[in-house]
Amino acid sequence: LKQIKFGLFKSDDFNAYAFEDIEDQHTVLLAEDMPKVYSTQELDAIVLHELGHLKHKHISYRMMITNLSQTTIISMLILLFLKFSTHFNIIVGLVFVFFASWPLVNISKFMSLMLDQFISRKCEYEADFT
Repeated sequence: LKQIKFGLFKSDDFNAYAFEDIEDQHTVLLAEDMPKVYSTQELDAIVLHELGHLKHKHISYRMMITNLSQTTIISMLILLFLKFSTHFNIIVGLVFVFFASWPLVNISKFMSLMLDQFISRKCEYEADFT
């Protein structure tokens, strides 16, 4: 891993986050009260878990999957438009896509959420055993 910044953030929950920015700078943040509550060993385990996410590039992986699922839905809408519009009746195609897009977008959001939950559990397990 590259150089890593550590910091605290204000939160009512005990949580930690790892992320990388556009310039590939790695950061690990802990809720500000965690050092007051957890032992050094427990904090080490939490930080190592977050470093596991960075090592396995879980953030980039999850973003890629989310973007792919969104792109798939947009592609489906374009294909529906092309299928139901003709040179003579583009308005019918637009109306159909408009009404078809609402359920498709909601279904895609649900499917993306389910996929993200599955991937999230996999990433958490993998970060624990790094």
